[in-house]
Amino acid sequence: MSANKTDIHSPEKIAGSNIWIETNRSASDIRKSILVLLDRYGISTESVKVYFRRDYAALHADDDNNEDDNG
Repeated sequence: MSANKTDIHSPEKIAGSNIWIETNRSASDIRKSILVLLDRYGISTESVKVYFRRDYAALHADDDNNEDDNG
């Protein structure tokens, strides 16, 4: 996270703030950041559940385009 967009490789602004976050991160990196934030704010890791899902939409974008060409 940063207040300076140029500090981040793939920045996205958090709505309603002047904070930018990195959006191109692995699940492992995201997990590490969550653990750091929980520790910083004194929140027990046992009190939080985080669910990750895999997004395959980009993998099938070419399939969708080919259907338009053939149909």
